Amino acid sequence: MVSAVKADEQCAALLFPDRWLPTFVRPRIFNCVRKTYLLPSHHGLGEGKKTEHFCWYTGDTREGSSGAPVFNKYWEVVALHHKAVPKTNVNGEVIDINGRTMSEERYKQFPELVDYAANEGIRASRLLQRLQQATFDKPEHEAKRDRLLKLWQSREARSLRRRLQFVSNEAE
Repeated sequence: MVSAVKADEQCAALLFPDRWLPTFVRPRIFNCVRKTYLLPSHHGLGEGKKTEHFCWYTGDTREGSSGAPVFNKYWEVVALHHKAVPKTNVNGEVIDINGRTMSEERYKQFPELVDYAANEGIRASRLLQRLQQATFDKPEHEAKRDRLLKLWQSREARSLRRRLQFVSNEAE
């Protein structure tokens, strides 16, 4: 695992001038960028593991990281960070950093003592699928969703995704 401090907001504006974050659904190396407690954001690199609705990856995340985008090495969004996944024994009991089982009460009281196996993110493809299938009570909400989806598929958005792919390939 590698951690590196993320550049400031100016750098992010250079990387994503239109604030578009491309999505990608195949399992690869992921980067999770988060902003927690006014600390600088960090990139947690780890090997992604594919499941039906979630992807698992390694990295150092803290409470409050939920909702942070998870990027692959090409800075394409693959998921939104959901939670840390604790290690468990064959009986499904949570394991602490000393290899001992933890009661549910102790697990909730001392989360810093948990031995975590991975992080879990909700796959971007599943979020997009749910958004496309969603029904709304108010027509204006459905219209807003449709405009966002149309904008995402626009020529400008596709062009930005291609430029980011090219820049990422050049950096390798």
